[in-house]
Formats: sequence, structure tokens, C-alpha cells
Amino acid sequence: QMVAVFEFFFFLLASLLLAACANARPAAPIITSAHNCVDKSGELVREGSDSSQARWAAHAKDLRGLIVFVGYPRSGHSIVGAILDAHPHMLVAHEMGLYEHYCDTYAAAPDTRVPGWWRGAAVHAVAAGSQQCAERVQSGYNYTIPGLWQGRFEAPLLFVGDKKGGGASQRLADSYDTSLECMRALARAVNAPIYIVHVVRNLFDIAATIALRAFAQRAGVAYHNVTSLTDEQLVVLAQHVDAAASNLSDRAAAVGRLRSCIVAGEPACADGFARWIDIVHEAFVRDPRQVLRDTCASLGITCPDDYVARATAIVMETPSHTSRRVPWPAHARARLQQLMDQQPWAQTAQG
Repeated sequence: QMVAVFEFFFFLLASLLLAACANARPAAPIITSAHNCVDKSGELVREGSDSSQARWAAHAKDLRGLIVFVGYPRSGHSIVGAILDAHPHMLVAHEMGLYEHYCDTYAAAPDTRVPGWWRGAAVHAVAAGSQQCAERVQSGYNYTIPGLWQGRFEAPLLFVGDKKGGGASQRLADSYDTSLECMRALARAVNAPIYIVHVVRNLFDIAATIALRAFAQRAGVAYHNVTSLTDEQLVVLAQHVDAAASNLSDRAAAVGRLRSCIVAGEPACADGFARWIDIVHEAFVRDPRQVLRDTCASLGITCPDDYVARATAIVMETPSHTSRRVPWPAHARARLQQLMDQQPWAQTAQG
């Protein structure tokens, strides 16, 4: 009789453990290189067309919008993407290239699939991309937020998105009209508005950081070790600064054009396919909790206090002013200053 009682409790315990394992989130390894999970949208969208499509379409039924980051390299949008991905009702992938993949593959061709196909496929792709990059260390910064929802979600799923702001802004600079029409087509494909998250940092600091990293890579040294340069090295670094400022100026001008179109409701954007959200990096670093609450309000989504406190704990305490570490050619400085004087959103990021 004692044996029977022991066996009963043993099998009960085993059943409980199996159930717990079935419901537990699989342990994801810390990814030390973002290259393991970027530019996977084509592969993941194709997977979304298989037998799991109905399941992902069901998850997409409550979707309020698709988040597309538009911005610049080294502007601080990676941390914003990681924080939004930690919200229980959002999934935000990292550098997956969803917008770019849609533009290159589907926007120009008639879609013969059943209505809503892309909506479910996009949710599948973002969910997989979010999980793959949920816990990562990149460029020496740990984007993992313990105890929150990175890589997973709690129903209802209200927003999905992809943080690849630099790719989107480069497309706008290269072909503004085509990129604008592609964005509108994507909104139709997912049957939801596009929420454009524009993270901006002081343009001089962005250009300087891009230049410093390019110089460090070419010199084969760590980014933070670019100090005590020779006169020849300073000339090379100045060339990197000039190139970075030129490219950044073109991107920022195109982004400013899109911002004006959407915010002012110009004819090309009057159909309301997109909403615009500005996040100023310097303000975010100074008061991350308030900026996060403002962002949630712009999305029309609740921000629980526990989420805000845990998510913003990974934000650095002070912004990095890398513009002070590089030599500035006069024409590069003048070009960026002129752009900042002309763009109201750029003026807010001068602090």
C-alpha cells in the first residue's frame, strides 16, 4: 500500500514538472553578435506562409499597427526597440529588414494571396525575429531586460515592428517617392496604419560616432581606444567625418521631408496611412520613464509602472558626446549645422 501511495505521488510530481516545462519559455542564449538574427525577414515571411499561417492570422486579429523605425545609425534607436519589445503587448524585431523585404519583393507585384495573408505573415516573421534577438549583447551594450516580455507576448498582440531605422532612412534618401509608396502599400498589406518611430540624436554626435567606428575598424583597434592620434591619422579620421556628415545630411533631409508630409497632412500623406512619433535621444537619457510613457501614449497603449521601471533600468545615465573626439572639416560642420537649423526636430536634439 505504501508503494502504491509513493507511485501515485511520484507520477503526480512528474506530471506537474512536464506541464511546467511545456509552458516555460525556452532558455535563449545571450547573443553576442546581432549578425545572428538580422536580415532574416525573407526567410521568416516565407515560413509564415506554411500551415501555421492560420495560427498567426489569429494572433494578428487585434493588431492596431505596424511599427517601422526611421532614423540613423548610432542614434540610440536599438535601445528603444529593445524596450518596446519588452512590452507584453508588443513584438519588435531587431534589424530584421521587414520593410525592406516587402519593398523589394511584394510592393511592385500584385498579391494574389488571400486577403490578410501579409498581416499574418508579418506577425509570424516579427515574432520569430523578436525571439531570436531577445537576449543580446551588441557593441558592448547589453540589451537584455530581465523579467519582461522580450521575444514573447501576452494576448492581445497590439503592435508588431522592426527596428532597422538606418535602412529605412537610406531608402528614403536614395528614392523618396518610391519608398513613400512602398510604405503606403505595406500599410494596406497589413491592413493597419504604420507607426513611424523616429529616434534622433544630436547630428554631430551621430556623424562623429559613425566616423570613429569606421576609423577604428579600418585601423584594427577598439572603438574606445581611438585616442592620441598622429597627424596622418587625424587627416584620415577627418575624411571619415566628412563622409559620415555627407551621408547623414542626405538621410536627415529625406526623413525631414517625410515627417513634414505625415505631421502636416500634406496631400501625399493625407490618407492617414502613417502616424509619426519623435523620440529625442538626449531627452530619453535624461528622463527615460517620462519619454517611454509619452511613447506609449502616442501608440495608445498602456504602460504599467513595473514595465516602465524595469525597461528603463538599462538606459545609460548620460548621453555620449562623441562630436568632441573628432576633427571637424569646416564644410562638414556647416552642412550639418544648416540642416539642424532648418529642421525643428533636429533643434531639440542639440543638448
